[in-house]
Amino acid sequence: MKKLIYLLSLIGLISLSACEQEGLCVDWVPVELGIELYDAEGNNLLDLDNPKNVVDGTTVTFQGKSYNVDLDWYNKDSLQTDSVKKTAQTRALPGIMYGAKLAKKSSQRFDYMNKDNISNSFLYFGEIDGAFDMDEDIVIKWGDGKTNKIHYHCSDHNERKLKVKRWFTLDGGKRTESSKFVIKR
Repeated sequence: MKKLIYLLSLIGLISLSACEQEGLCVDWVPVELGIELYDAEGNNLLDLDNPKNVVDGTTVTFQGKSYNVDLDWYNKDSLQTDSVKKTAQTRALPGIMYGAKLAKKSSQRFDYMNKDNISNSFLYFGEIDGAFDMDEDIVIKWGDGKTNKIHYHCSDHNERKLKVKRWFTLDGGKRTESSKFVIKR
């Protein structure tokens, strides 16, 4: 029994030292975007109860692939990943691309979007794997034909300092580190 424990301990140490030789093993958090859209009067254009909503026909294009807005999260209080294709998980925080989803801030998954827990529809897009350097446009074509562009930049991952350069712009505007956007038109 002592030999088995010794052998398992040795394997564990070898595994740790292999990780040390390659650099620190860091799981970079996947990126999720939350986008709200309002008209000039403050009406939510992503609320299905609003007769002027622009949900139908809205698409999000990222890295050459277009995603139609999916409604399967909209009426769920507790979101499960049942709509996600099963993927091999090789890291603790893999980026799983859910695509474009209409969701409510009041959902348990999106408590971070709205601390007052007010039911409010928004467009969710993600997840984008946070471990990769990229400089990409995320183009939203709304159901009424208008578009918005979010530029996503991620570079200079530093495993030792646990830092990364990550920023976004909306329609070429000011850089922000927040992945939450409120669009008013």
